[in-house]
Amino acid sequence: MPGFTLGKRWHGFTLIELLVVLAIIAVLIGLLLPAVQKIRAAAARAQSRNNLKQITLALHNCNDTYNKLPACKCWFPQQGPSTWTPASHGTLQYFLLPFMEQQNLYNTTTNYSWTITGVYVKTFIAPGDPSMPSNFLAYGGRPATSYAANFFVFSDEIGGRGMPSGQGGYAQIPATIPDGTSNTIAFGEKFCICHQYANGHQNQYEHIWNEDGETQTQWSPYVFVQQPPMFNANYNGNCQWYLYGTFSSAGVMVSLMDGSVRLISSGISSDTWAHALLANDGQPMGSDW
Repeated sequence: MPGFTLGKRWHGFTLIELLVVLAIIAVLIGLLLPAVQKIRAAAARAQSRNNLKQITLALHNCNDTYNKLPACKCWFPQQGPSTWTPASHGTLQYFLLPFMEQQNLYNTTTNYSWTITGVYVKTFIAPGDPSMPSNFLAYGGRPATSYAANFFVFSDEIGGRGMPSGQGGYAQIPATIPDGTSNTIAFGEKFCICHQYANGHQNQYEHIWNEDGETQTQWSPYVFVQQPPMFNANYNGNCQWYLYGTFSSAGVMVSLMDGSVRLISSGISSDTWAHALLANDGQPMGSDW
């Protein structure tokens, strides 16, 4: 009878075979990484879109409650003593807390909104912001943010920029937005921390959502110039602290006063961008809107 073999000895991979397998794995990883990065970037944009929508819906709920909106920094709903709790002086973002499921934080703040430290509000943080500290806190343990309000809608009380000191709010939906709520920017993405170089020195500007006073480098988050956003800026290099800025090559995310959110690409003209910031300039939007 012919013989038979119970089994064969396994000799394993040769060195060449092993190198081929490793090369194939490396190629697959190289192909996979861009896809993973795109998925993460898309998820970050989706979360940022949702944050902006929630903030702007809070604006509408605040407007329905008080028939007016807070300024970027102001007394609201009217001027009160510094001993009041909740604090009667603060930022626009602070006065939106009760309408963003943050009533407890709002209720326990006395004096001024800048006294809030050691806590953060997730809705004010864009997951794609590369400048955001890992603990979401800026200078002095104060809460950082990746979103800035549009000064040209809300105004403020400081330095005579649109509203007398002590007045409890100015903007109203839709009364003070005759150009249309769907054509007027409410909030937009902005680097939390911006390193700006001037005269050979680096200055670090930090945006804190409860900063209602302002120091040299600590700013409440609002934009007060009509210059278009930074579309190709690096927060650690050629950053402009007073401009909206994009964290993605796709563009900068903004919310509009009607509650919608849209992505603005670098193709937008300076004129169209200015019209989108101004609530009552009476000019039609350009075809690039």
